Amino acid sequence: EGPIGGGGASYIVNYRYSMTGLIDQLGLVDMQDQNLHYQDLNFKVSMPVTERANVALWGTGFIDRFDSYTPVDQRKYRKDYMQSYSNQLMGAAGLSYTQGLNNGQIKSVIAVTAFGDSNGEDWLDEQDKASPHMVLSHDYTNLIAKTTYTRKWNPSMTTQLGAQYTHMLY
Repeated sequence: EGPIGGGGASYIVNYRYSMTGLIDQLGLVDMQDQNLHYQDLNFKVSMPVTERANVALWGTGFIDRFDSYTPVDQRKYRKDYMQSYSNQLMGAAGLSYTQGLNNGQIKSVIAVTAFGDSNGEDWLDEQDKASPHMVLSHDYTNLIAKTTYTRKWNPSMTTQLGAQYTHMLY
């Protein structure tokens, strides 16, 4: 994080990668044939427009993946013949405009969000051939526009008035 130039603009970025994913990839610990990997990213760039107005571009997202598999030579129980997986993706990005007023502020936001999810289980035979048992999948996206006016009357009383439109896509 830090400043951008000398005009008051700034940025912040954060990225994480799962410790379980690193341990699995490096082979440091026996994960008992289960793999959990995730990573996420967050960012925000903020730029003053005037002394009392600000524009910000922001976003967040993640990728999660889990899978489970028991090798043929280690299968003893019925559950060992089941292979499962789960994959999730999510992202959101937007643009915010905040304008300070004498008695409050107006904030407007436009944003898009997206989510995808797929999960499944397969039965495995003695030759490791998979037969689908369950598959679930869905994706959706939202387009959002929002404006709010906030006024703080005193330290214990604040009023907020606004409107939001969300367009959902499936």
